[in-house]
Amino acid sequence: MKNLFGRIRVFKETTKSKFTRNEAMYYAELRQAVNCVDTETEIFTKRGWLHYDEVHEGDIALTYNGDKDVMEWQPIMEVVRMPYVGNMISMEGDTHSSLSTPNHRWFVRDNSSGPCVTRDSEFILDMSKKGSYRFPLCANIMSEDNSDFSDEWLELFGVFITDGFHESLHQIGICQSSSCRKKGNIERIQYLIEKVGDEIVRERNHSWGKYDACHYWTLRGEFTEWCKVVTNQKKRIMDMSWVYSLSQRQANKLLDGIILGDGFKSRNCKTTYIGNIHKYMVDFYSEVAILSGKSYGISIPSKDSKNRDYVISIKSRRNVYCGLLKRRKVHYNGIVWCPRVENQSFLMRRNGKVCITRNTIIQGTGADIVKLATIAMCRKFKELNLDAHFLLQVHDEVLIEVREDQMMECERVVIDCMENTVKLDVPLIADGKILANWGEMKNDDMVSYPYRFNYGLVMGVL
Repeated sequence: MKNLFGRIRVFKETTKSKFTRNEAMYYAELRQAVNCVDTETEIFTKRGWLHYDEVHEGDIALTYNGDKDVMEWQPIMEVVRMPYVGNMISMEGDTHSSLSTPNHRWFVRDNSSGPCVTRDSEFILDMSKKGSYRFPLCANIMSEDNSDFSDEWLELFGVFITDGFHESLHQIGICQSSSCRKKGNIERIQYLIEKVGDEIVRERNHSWGKYDACHYWTLRGEFTEWCKVVTNQKKRIMDMSWVYSLSQRQANKLLDGIILGDGFKSRNCKTTYIGNIHKYMVDFYSEVAILSGKSYGISIPSKDSKNRDYVISIKSRRNVYCGLLKRRKVHYNGIVWCPRVENQSFLMRRNGKVCITRNTIIQGTGADIVKLATIAMCRKFKELNLDAHFLLQVHDEVLIEVREDQMMECERVVIDCMENTVKLDVPLIADGKILANWGEMKNDDMVSYPYRFNYGLVMGVL
């Protein structure tokens, strides 16, 4: 496993041995700085949904840009994994499931369409049920069309992946119910087949007993050959890279085909349901829904149920009220983890429910290390009888006020405490600058105060 800075560290917990005192102190300090989730939480990447022990540095993850309110693909720079014993915040609802450390940060909105702000899990735990904060579930994705695919091609593939099957070596079949409510679907599929240009080898109607008659097409051509390349006999997609290359608009066309083949809408038309007995197929539907900029939930069949279908519900809403969630503290003893990306956010899934979460690891860790360094330097000021006073901390910076004749000694103490109070696998480098006032910090070219005086002017006197 990896520590905060990407070095290999094998936790002794995995070998059932106890931590040494130094290791226990190291993780006790580090876990206060890192905002993490439990091992049941997955991250969405271009390799699909991945658990904490499957994701690696360099994986491309879907992240959220809060300033632009859009989703963006970004590489994972590192993955933090560490042992944790203590309270965590559980939040559960129809469209949300999470278990995170108390200081884990979340994007929230104060209304359905306003800008996002950051709040931690403990704040949301103590929030009133009437609070107006909402978790964003999804957002539009910044991407361009893939010119290799036409809209009709993608929509017909959506139909094939739900209501199609492999026939002979160079043929595939597609079927659709001939019932009155599906009549428009048959006409639409006929139109799509004409547009992609495949030959209709056979077309027929067939029925079984009490079931509705089905309309069948047997196809042969370029589209058919492509379907056979990208899917196996069970219609499992062999390579998802072409799916992740689609724009949001194209993903919507693919989703339209999936719904056309095997979906149905609720009475108010705000939710669309798609069922399948295979978990891998429902996972594919969910990934297409994400790329389409839509939220969803997955109903998992119970062991005692006669209906063995997984059902994905694709919803029109993009936010969920935090106040409606069941929120409580639970004791946790295990591994917590968090990926680091440039946008400091990622798309997570837990118990089949998806939402956007934050991960301000580096800034948060730097701030906690500086707090420890500040305590150490204030003690040192007292030991050395320095007339220096701590004024302000901003993330990983501190502002110290000191007497002019002690400024060089104070600078040495501050840098030493910043670099050596916390020992990590990589060196912590600090630099300092002595200035007349804080406003001079805005000028990067400003020379440090002790070096502004030209001693050559008084050398003759000395």
